[in-house]
Amino acid sequence: MWLLVLLALGVALIWAFRDAVSGTGAVTDRWPLRPRSLLTEREQQLYERLVAIFPHHVVFPQVALSQMIELAPGAANRQSIQNQFFRLVADFVLCNRDFSVVAVIELDDPTHKRADRQSADARKTKALTSAGLRLVRIPAGPVPSHEELQRLIRDHNILSDGSFVRSNPLAPGLDPESAAVRRSMVPLVLAAVVIAGGWMMYSRWLTQSVPRVLGAQPLPLTSRLAPATPAPVRPGPAPATPTPAAIRPTAAEQAEAKRMEAQAALAAQRAADALAKRKERAWAASYVAPASCEHPPTWKDQVDCGNQYMRAKKEFEQRWQAQQTAAQ
Repeated sequence: MWLLVLLALGVALIWAFRDAVSGTGAVTDRWPLRPRSLLTEREQQLYERLVAIFPHHVVFPQVALSQMIELAPGAANRQSIQNQFFRLVADFVLCNRDFSVVAVIELDDPTHKRADRQSADARKTKALTSAGLRLVRIPAGPVPSHEELQRLIRDHNILSDGSFVRSNPLAPGLDPESAAVRRSMVPLVLAAVVIAGGWMMYSRWLTQSVPRVLGAQPLPLTSRLAPATPAPVRPGPAPATPTPAAIRPTAAEQAEAKRMEAQAALAAQRAADALAKRKERAWAASYVAPASCEHPPTWKDQVDCGNQYMRAKKEFEQRWQAQQTAAQ
């Protein structure tokens, strides 16, 4: 009896020792882990300043790129492209109240000089700019002051590839006087359009209706504008020839004319869209950003890369316009 008890005890000890060695055990066992802060002290400083500068926006730290961007439907090499940015994380994301992304802020440190970090930064820059999102990089060193952050994010409006942003996503908080002037001009412009259109329609109706009321045929526009010339003297009385009545198009003919106009407008719009797409593809094929501009280390380098991008864009526009003129 005692022999069986000792054997059972030995088997239990052996199993417990095996679980301890293999890393498995009871549910109450703990791993050698401890909590850590979500943000470093430098990142906390930047977060507090962003919240203070943009009180009407929302700031999110440590956001995965897969939460902000996605592959377009029908994209080729989906898995290969997704693997390039799927595990990347943005330091801070500035959003509107509707959670639309305004800008992505990257806070660099000395570790970004390593080759692996530079590769990740280049892939992050390419992913965000390809999706049309704005990227602002803050180089290693002291956290910029409130004024410097405002100048960097609000005033300059420069993308990471150096191109200028045409529309400012922070416009609700900027230059309210200009915004009020623009809003006040809208009713004036609409009123001018309505008045001009009404006057044209009234003039056309007046020139057509008054002669009919008086029993005369309306004169064409060229006859009304041309000076009166004396009729030639003929040797004898000329026989009166009846004036043919104006033939008006039927409702079916008017509908057919409108349908033809709509088809012509649609064809013209499709041709314009196709031309715009060809232009975009030509620009993408002609411009390759220098390797030094994928991750410019200083603000001056970012501005130089932006100027280089704009010069290349201007030269491309000139070449494209010359090609279109020659083709015509």
